[in-house]
Amino acid sequence: MESSPESEYIYNIIGIFHVNHTPSYKNYIIKKFHVILQVTSCGFEINVDKFEKYALDTARRYVLLYPWYYMPTTVHKLLIHGAKIIGFSMLPIGQMSKEAQESCKKYVKSFRQDFARKFSRKQNMEDIFARLLIASDPVISSLRKLPAKSSKSLSREAMALLIPPTINNEKELQMADCDSGDNNDSDSDTNWVL
Repeated sequence: MESSPESEYIYNIIGIFHVNHTPSYKNYIIKKFHVILQVTSCGFEINVDKFEKYALDTARRYVLLYPWYYMPTTVHKLLIHGAKIIGFSMLPIGQMSKEAQESCKKYVKSFRQDFARKFSRKQNMEDIFARLLIASDPVISSLRKLPAKSSKSLSREAMALLIPPTINNEKELQMADCDSGDNNDSDSDTNWVL
């Protein structure tokens, strides 16, 4: 299969070649999308600037490789506007999925059928709300055994787009300030640093 000079020019611009110098643009675009989906769904904090550059580079290469196919709106939102959405979100974007909300539907249904009063809509909703509050209590939920999750490792490219986690030493600094005060009892063997 002969490649046209125009396609070779585009592949040279994009810089995608196998070892034997045949274009591998399909695998390249799939890999770029795989990295973007890994980053957006991992639940860690994302470096917005790096993500924006990576996504815009992916969008440019997509348009160069597939000028005959319109970019779907969801792909456009992810590649062009994804960095803005990530920058304005309060939580990491991977934690803002609908999974928790959808998994809660079965509990609401069970609470409504089995544990709520059914003669008044208002009292029915109060009972369901009370059960949801009990289920979301941190002490009670810490007693519950969590199901095992299968964790997959992220690719190197995906890890390069994340912000490395930092340890908050604020409590350690506060405890060190308390220890350096007037109270210098030598009989206190308790280590308060968390």
